[in-house]
Amino acid sequence: KHLIPVCQRSALLASGIGAQAATTTYAATTKGPYKTTDGGATWQPVNVTVSGALLQGVPNVAAIAIDPLNPANIYFIGSVSGTSAFFKSTDGGQSWSAVLISGLGVGTNERSSQWLCIDPVETNTLYISATRTYRSTDFGATWTEMTALNTIGGLVGIIGIAVDPNKSGVVYGTTHQR
Repeated sequence: KHLIPVCQRSALLASGIGAQAATTTYAATTKGPYKTTDGGATWQPVNVTVSGALLQGVPNVAAIAIDPLNPANIYFIGSVSGTSAFFKSTDGGQSWSAVLISGLGVGTNERSSQWLCIDPVETNTLYISATRTYRSTDFGATWTEMTALNTIGGLVGIIGIAVDPNKSGVVYGTTHQR
């Protein structure tokens, strides 16, 4: 049995298990996503081209995740020339689409904390935490800000989120304030 992470943060890897014996792993880098199919012996850059004029160039990938039920679905949050977006591939990284999310801030400084989580039961539900926290229930086509999670007990500044690995719809958040 393989553990497939459903929540990813900056500089972490995402693995998917497909029909082949080899595990494909993706890495989030400032030079776009990278992929290995041989256990990390070699890495290849993943070409990400989308139609949005604001998103032309190599994305700075902050967090990346693979659908645990369908490894052809690859998601990441990133920025190109200061414009942040959610990126999605439904064919194993061969083609990509992107959605601009109002208020999404994907940064590169050490205080930035960006997370991308997939509900392990209802994988059409995705969560992003990057400056603000968002939820999508349609595989990332549309996003709604989770204002209740952005302020926990009067504390602001969510720095991390996680989904319950066994129960759909349960999201945990953490803050840096006391």
